[in-house]
Amino acid sequence: MNRTKLNFWIDIGLAISFFACFITGLIKLPLLYQLFGSIYRILPMAELTLIHDLSGIILGILVFIHLALHWKWIVHVTKRYGSCNKKHITIMIVSFLALGILLTQGYLHGDTIVEDKEEEKEPASSNCPYGEINCTYPGNCGRFIDVNNNDICDYSE
Repeated sequence: MNRTKLNFWIDIGLAISFFACFITGLIKLPLLYQLFGSIYRILPMAELTLIHDLSGIILGILVFIHLALHWKWIVHVTKRYGSCNKKHITIMIVSFLALGILLTQGYLHGDTIVEDKEEEKEPASSNCPYGEINCTYPGNCGRFIDVNNNDICDYSE
């Protein structure tokens, strides 16, 4: 496969995974759930969460491949328009990656911070943002947390 076809298929994959991640992300917004709560009862939120997560991972992988395929062009254009050398560009990209990892970790752990596994922590909010009561694993929103190990989401107790 020549480079043009490879770029085409990677761009198609980027577009599909972006739209899947974006649309499922919009559907999962707690604000929309509060506005249109009754319609959300019929949506398979666990499946939408899985689609959202997988499309986000695929999107990230394809972005890395896309950047790797266009790395020489990125370096060339950056050198032409700025006074950065290869070392500065590498530091900048590593910094963005580290920031992305830190932000992702904060999102994955939700509103709780685990400092000591021996000490039980209460969730930051005792109310489910989706209005669920006694929601069992895996939950409908992707924010399931069970600190007291009773198989019911702590937000919905």
